[in-house]
Amino acid sequence: MFKNSPWVSIDIETRNLNQEQIEFEAQFLKSHPNTKDPAKIKEQIKKKKENLLTKGSCTNSSEIACIGIHAPERALLVLHTFDFTKELNALSHVPYKSTSEMLEAFSVLLDELCDQETVLVVAGKKFDLPKIRLEMAKLDLKMPEALLPWSNNPVFDVIFYGGKYFMVEGDAQYNVGVDELLKRFGIRKEGKQITGAEVPDMIERGEFEEVILYNADDALSNSLLYKKMGGAIRI
Repeated sequence: MFKNSPWVSIDIETRNLNQEQIEFEAQFLKSHPNTKDPAKIKEQIKKKKENLLTKGSCTNSSEIACIGIHAPERALLVLHTFDFTKELNALSHVPYKSTSEMLEAFSVLLDELCDQETVLVVAGKKFDLPKIRLEMAKLDLKMPEALLPWSNNPVFDVIFYGGKYFMVEGDAQYNVGVDELLKRFGIRKEGKQITGAEVPDMIERGEFEEVILYNADDALSNSLLYKKMGGAIRI
């Protein structure tokens, strides 16, 4: 199904939560379902709220800071909301004044790149695409056809397929990451080695060039893994 289909690789980076977003997200926190003691319930929720300071970028309330996009025969592209206009080698990037403007541009671009058979390539289909959908819905933006919940566009999660079909460990599909997959497939990754967990703090420090390069590299890595796996898997 995937072998001869065109594809678009999508990767997003998100910001840390501000205090207002932490308070909003905290209302949805829950204790362990088996905990009955009110004091223990309160303590568990308190700890989860404290964790939002360092791990809030992975929640529904975090803002999308940039979107990396790669498609066949197209230059790497990053759309972002950073105050950064310096030209970069090997990729294009476009700054926007707001998340709304960035997502509007993304929607137009994705409609241009995709038909009904275009594969959406991501590293973790439970994060990037739902985050984009939710943010666009909150901002009352027109969603690209390929991202509509009832769209027939296939989604290829390189982490899931890489772990399930190419790793021998029984639970590898839940533990394998993109960096490991790149190494195991013999794909060399150039440049500074950064983890996704570092990115929100890098954004706060104004390290925009490094974040843009990292975001673009992630989008390209997804494409490289898709090409490696897409010819071997029949789904």
